[in-house]
Amino acid sequence: MHWISSDSLVERFRTNRFESGEVEPYFFATMLVGALGMVVPGYVMTAWDLVAGIAGIAITIWGLLHLKAKNGGSFGGGFLERYFALGWVTGVRLFLFSIPVAVVFFGAAAVVGGDDALDPAFAVFAVTMAFAWYHNTGRLFAASQAGGVVVDDPEA
Repeated sequence: MHWISSDSLVERFRTNRFESGEVEPYFFATMLVGALGMVVPGYVMTAWDLVAGIAGIAITIWGLLHLKAKNGGSFGGGFLERYFALGWVTGVRLFLFSIPVAVVFFGAAAVVGGDDALDPAFAVFAVTMAFAWYHNTGRLFAASQAGGVVVDDPEA
């Protein structure tokens, strides 16, 4: 299972050497992380959460159509294998990247706007991360097609 580097994974998709059975660890990891995200005890929804939720639905619709286009215009042809395997790598990268960004972003929001600025800051951050996930996973989808360019290779 790949965690951060996608070079060999993209290359295996591009050359048709990724077996559909290999998607299992990515599928389970993705589903477990998604399930953990639903466990939020004592959570009270704000108007900003609603805004982020509606924006998240729009981004998901756009993102799935974007990934479909990057997969040769089809949800077939290894779409799910790419979605879970390449999406997992993108998710791990984005998570690691988002930690220092979140510290700076939320720190600045708290200093500038106090506690009242945190709800809109969380909404903006969540929407931005969702867009970034679909955009970057789409880049890997395109690179994993026959004739695609491996996007992690500094010489490409």
